[in-house]
Amino acid sequence: MNELLSTAIPAQPPRQDARDLQSRLYREIGLAAVEAALFAPDLLLAEIQQRQIERGAAEAKVLTFPNRAA
Repeated sequence: MNELLSTAIPAQPPRQDARDLQSRLYREIGLAAVEAALFAPDLLLAEIQQRQIERGAAEAKVLTFPNRAA
């Protein structure tokens, strides 16, 4: 009996029907929503800070020329 169980049986992926696929999709959507809620504020703040740095660098590169006499 043990010899019979120890023989190699080809692994077959579990069959997924529409309900399994739908539940997997909902689970992944839920995980993505939780991730967005947890990390989006930090990413948004980092993006705002990066824009401020870039804007400051762009303003520092602006050259002013003396006004011409009319």
